[in-house]
Amino acid sequence: AIYMLLTRKISGSAPAMVTTFYTSLMGAIIMSVAVVFVWQPVTAPQWGLFLLLATIANLGHYLIVRSYDHAEASLLAPLAYTEIIMATFAGWYFFGDFPDGWTFVGVGILIACAIYISFRERVRNIEPVREFEQP
Repeated sequence: AIYMLLTRKISGSAPAMVTTFYTSLMGAIIMSVAVVFVWQPVTAPQWGLFLLLATIANLGHYLIVRSYDHAEASLLAPLAYTEIIMATFAGWYFFGDFPDGWTFVGVGILIACAIYISFRERVRNIEPVREFEQP
């Protein structure tokens, strides 16, 4: 939640590319410190996959920052929780890690909260998201 609020605040004052760059830089610094304790040699194909992952992750973060330029954090927050649902599905599909009962309870709570927020925002007559403006 703090990450989303900070992204929303920064997105109004800095270009999306700048926000994405500094977020990626901080992530790289933090992970560089952590990797010292578990480092293993990396093969050429792994470097290629790493660069592909970094490219996709940066594109995703850039799009998240752009979304905060055009919508309120309260409207976007429920969408962020779909990451948990997708990660649960990916864990089951790719790794055979079938979720336990508590996972389904949590997913149900997230879906219920997203539906509630959607109805609440509609009732409060929040101004609709402004149209996307081409730069």
